[in-house]
Amino acid sequence: MILSFDGGQSPAGSGPTAPHGTNAAPYPLTVYYDGACPICRLEISLMRRLDRRGRLRLIDFAPPTFCEAECGLSCEQLSAVIHARWGDGRVIQGVDVLRAMWTAVGLGRLARLSRWPFIDRLLVRSYAWFAKHRLRLTGRT
Repeated sequence: MILSFDGGQSPAGSGPTAPHGTNAAPYPLTVYYDGACPICRLEISLMRRLDRRGRLRLIDFAPPTFCEAECGLSCEQLSAVIHARWGDGRVIQGVDVLRAMWTAVGLGRLARLSRWPFIDRLLVRSYAWFAKHRLRLTGRT
């Protein structure tokens, strides 16, 4: 099951919710990224440097040794849009993953700002366009 960033359990814009009604997000957040995509690698490299609390597990699904069965998602699904799994097993995708990563590394203000209606619409549309065209943009099609 794939859920939104707030898991459908918290009010819009309030961020991730954890099990048992606590405010802490259920880390680690396991992010599946395309290591063959230079733009994706750049974003993940930044997240890795900023992750001083060790909240992120960053998994490259590009190598042939990647095991789809372990994450429960196919490489085709993972290639279409970025996915992540919270420590409690909930799966999120797209812009919600970006917001969750930003929050995990201490950029919560950026994540909250990205939820303002105008910025949210722009970010969602921009990411959808990027996800659809990233292979062509990075010279892989």
